[in-house]
Amino acid sequence: MRVLNSIILLFLLTTHLFSIHKKIDFSDGELNNLSFSGDSLILSYELNYQTVYSGKKWYSLGTGYFPENGCIYIFGGYEKIGRSTEETDKIYVFNPQDYTLTLKSTKFPSPISDVLVVYASKKFYIFGGSNSDKIYEYNPLNDSLIEKNSTLPEKLEDLAGCYVPYLDKIYLFGGVRDEGSSYETKDYIMEYDIKGDVLTVLSQRLPQKTSLKAVYYPENGMIYLLCGDSEYIMEYNPLTSEIKDFLTLPTKRYKGAVCYDKKRKIIFIFGGYHYDYAIYYYIGILGFLPEERKIITAGYTPYSLENHSVIYVSDKDRIYLIGGVKGLSYRTVEDIYEFSVNYKSEGEFISPVLSFTRSVYWRSFSANYSLPNNTEIIFYYKVKDNSWSEWKYSEPGEILLSSSAIQFKVILRTSDSFSTPVLSSLYLDYNTSPSPPYDVYPEEELQIKPGRPLFQWNSIDDLEGDSQYAFQIRLREKDKDYTQGYDSGIVYSSLNEWKAEDLNLEEGEYYWQIRVCDNSGYPNNWGEWSNEFYFRVSNYAPSGRFQTAYPNPYSLNSGRMRIKFTLSQSDRVKIEILDFRGCEVWKKSEIFDEGDNIVEWDGRDRNGREVESGVYILRIIGGDINVSKRIGVR
Repeated sequence: MRVLNSIILLFLLTTHLFSIHKKIDFSDGELNNLSFSGDSLILSYELNYQTVYSGKKWYSLGTGYFPENGCIYIFGGYEKIGRSTEETDKIYVFNPQDYTLTLKSTKFPSPISDVLVVYASKKFYIFGGSNSDKIYEYNPLNDSLIEKNSTLPEKLEDLAGCYVPYLDKIYLFGGVRDEGSSYETKDYIMEYDIKGDVLTVLSQRLPQKTSLKAVYYPENGMIYLLCGDSEYIMEYNPLTSEIKDFLTLPTKRYKGAVCYDKKRKIIFIFGGYHYDYAIYYYIGILGFLPEERKIITAGYTPYSLENHSVIYVSDKDRIYLIGGVKGLSYRTVEDIYEFSVNYKSEGEFISPVLSFTRSVYWRSFSANYSLPNNTEIIFYYKVKDNSWSEWKYSEPGEILLSSSAIQFKVILRTSDSFSTPVLSSLYLDYNTSPSPPYDVYPEEELQIKPGRPLFQWNSIDDLEGDSQYAFQIRLREKDKDYTQGYDSGIVYSSLNEWKAEDLNLEEGEYYWQIRVCDNSGYPNNWGEWSNEFYFRVSNYAPSGRFQTAYPNPYSLNSGRMRIKFTLSQSDRVKIEILDFRGCEVWKKSEIFDEGDNIVEWDGRDRNGREVESGVYILRIIGGDINVSKRIGVR
């Protein structure tokens, strides 16, 4: 890898009120090779509130924001009138512009509460609720409520769910079956196809299932599940159906309410409680930043709350808290609160992850800075699962061995909120070994035909931009280890594919791994072994298959991306590239020949403009091939 010398990092932390996020300004041309890169300035948030409406006492509402008119729609719930509290069949609309509440003429067939409301394609989809297995479609433009043909697998209330634009589907989680005499939490993971009106149960193995909240995070296409009867935040991948623990909250936030602030790319958590030997309610507001894997304190609610709703309104850049029950006193909230997002003058700059399962060789480190009065700056670093430690740099040539990720943090603290701290001239000189390859062939769960296998992989992810110098592949049968399997030995090649001429696979189940070495010249420049990839060899394997999209990640100055796939017979195939909102960026549709086919993409959208850096979805559909792959653009 190339050694980085005299890399200048300049970033400004502007501390004026309401100026939440300032772009990092790099004055050096080697931006992509520097560990500190991207829009990574993290500030401390502070939410302040005011009462904007009074007079309705209600809770267990279904709520949704309708961007076409900037209003919040409120569905069902429990409403307190006088001394009586009853379920309602009503639909209200709250206008954040003039703070008015209007009753719509359309009603539910019967009173209902604890429904899940999801906005998608200019409509609201309403799932379940008290004693209901129904799915409704509500159109605010004509105030119409339609019962869909599909139903839930059983009567479910308190579902979690959200819309995933790039798949045009709604994902549902958990749910409660409440029949008065019995109360049973469910572990469903379901998928609802809006266009086809088809509900599919994907799994009944949700790890935590009680009163979850689900939030779609468009920056990475993931769904985050939180505020159930656990302190864990789970991450769900809609493409692979993989679910895993992602981060831990300071405490459980059972029955907390959540919303996504798309301007600041942060998920806010309001209220909630947890119980061990006693019930503890919270008035604190937390901020969850998935990209930084961080939880911050962001303010306070008027009361400790449960069964409340919060909605982010992008038109006003405000958050609205509606309804709920006050903790311990169990009194019903009768106000609607409007929260504005401010920030404190303390900030952090956190670098992206420097390396993953790689050794890091440090050569030099130095920094100088110019700061206003009353400003403190501290350097920290950490490896995964460790707490932050102040920077400890020793002699050049030190090897920092890591079995996980390395990250850096700079803390700026100033009591002068209208000054501009400036950090400049940060010099890093390092080398890292390459990460394991990904997007491989044979990929996970793939079937191939017997014979000599062709192994393929994408170019390595290398922080300094070095290329592959050598690789090693090993393979084993399902019930054997690698000592009884096949080993290619070290193959000196920069190519991203290799055919094992001395290996003839018969029908069966196999695992394989690969590791690569880069051309940096450092002594320990072998990366770690990749994950194991499981595949099957069968005489009945389909002939059509995706081969590769190379290079991936793709750089706009590296020519064209070559998309290669195979068809068993001539057929019409559509190749399209989508962003993570599900919007079409580029498409090619034509009849392709039997056998191998190659399509080139120049990194431009359908209007001829260069696309922005980020993660995209490549889809190939037609004939006997139907695949979706992630691709990156630098």
